[in-house]
Amino acid sequence: MSPVTGLAPDPGTTVTVLLRPGDGGALGVARVAGGFRWAPPGPAWIAVEGGAGALELDGRRAEVAGRDDVFDGPGWSVLAGPAAEVRLAGDLRAALAWRAGGEVAARVIAPDDVEVALRGGTTDRRVVRTAVADGPLRCGETLNDPGCWSSWPPHRHPEEEVYLYRCHPAHGFGIQLRTGPAENPEAGCGIVVRDGDVQRITAGWHPVVAAPGIRLGYLWVLAAGDGEVATETDGRFRGDDGA
Repeated sequence: MSPVTGLAPDPGTTVTVLLRPGDGGALGVARVAGGFRWAPPGPAWIAVEGGAGALELDGRRAEVAGRDDVFDGPGWSVLAGPAAEVRLAGDLRAALAWRAGGEVAARVIAPDDVEVALRGGTTDRRVVRTAVADGPLRCGETLNDPGCWSSWPPHRHPEEEVYLYRCHPAHGFGIQLRTGPAENPEAGCGIVVRDGDVQRITAGWHPVVAAPGIRLGYLWVLAAGDGEVATETDGRFRGDDGA
């Protein structure tokens, strides 16, 4: 039985499930090394983290190469809806994120289609890559320079979000803060995040800082609707909006 609904891994492919929908939230997250076929149970984002091979969406094929990991530059990804047919082939490493409900315009997203923005200043400098800007899944990547903050100034929203962390070098780490509201059991705590860790965010401010000398990246996926995300920024801190 596949660890992810509708996923058929190729022989030798490894599948690691990090979060499941319904287990404290709406979003599921998994990482896959190798090829597979997938008919997602709902809207899904398949982000190629690195490697070389090919991806297909409902018979449309794209050759994938040129990115060893998320720190190299924007990558290929696929936004797929329920009943879509996704195929990855070759020596690829991918992150999967999905939810149960919602409709999307399925498409292959090339690196040139990703919106890249440099945000912040000296201590909150980061690169934000937005692959999907609207719909029930909002998806992208954020890369912190060493010692720098992101998700700054602190922001919060009622929509669920997940962060899948990557570190360069891989033994590095960062800190994700989780603050307020007071009734949240995670209020006021700092969580050490390492390469491959995932965090499900359902409430509160959630800024992130990279350790000195460490490049910290995270793939982010937000479970939203068709309208605007209800983001509230903490006005006590100076800075720009954004992830």
